[in-house]
Amino acid sequence: MPIPIPPELGRSPVTCPQCGTVAEQDWLRLSGYSVQSGNKQLPDFTWCICRACSKPSLWEVNALISADDGEDVLKVGRQVWPLRGGPPPHEDMPADARRHYEQAREVLNASPQAASALLRVATESLVLELLGTSAKLNDAIGELLSSGRITPRVQQACDVLRVTGNDALHPGQIDEAEEAADATALFSLVNLIVEQAITEPKTVAAMYAALPATKREAIEKRDQRNHS
Repeated sequence: MPIPIPPELGRSPVTCPQCGTVAEQDWLRLSGYSVQSGNKQLPDFTWCICRACSKPSLWEVNALISADDGEDVLKVGRQVWPLRGGPPPHEDMPADARRHYEQAREVLNASPQAASALLRVATESLVLELLGTSAKLNDAIGELLSSGRITPRVQQACDVLRVTGNDALHPGQIDEAEEAADATALFSLVNLIVEQAITEPKTVAAMYAALPATKREAIEKRDQRNHS
């Protein structure tokens, strides 16, 4: 999966909030003026048009920076529509984890902290499904690693989501200036866990099962000799 690039005012390419593709974006400034007086009546807004899906997102411009040539450059703002954000869930994500993941997407742009907390819940659902029994998330991650059912990379992704999600529930634990970008990046970690802990083993198992029966029997006999 491509690494997501969190949407940021004036930036291109970014991960499109509409289609989830990393793509070039066109930024079109909008302003509202009184028909009678010509005075500005509305805050500045800008459309962001994705070149991959041609769908827009709407951004409020909070500040402009003047460049050396005198032109105003979009600098500070926030996405106001759509509120949904983050990349789509992995196609192999289990239903319960997917439900929490989609809830995190719905609230990302309104509350990155809430999204981080929901992604922790999605991670817990994934980990407990892999473990096959109930346990505290921290203990479950350690047990999966020690039993070889997840790799150290997946363990690290799980712990990033666990710790960040816990911190999101406590004021002052997350830098507000960085929380939106951090929360967006967390979505890719959940998808990574699904890819490496569910999809890859399933794919390899299916390919192994497709080998001729005589070949698989020979492999099993070899392994029995090695373990005797």
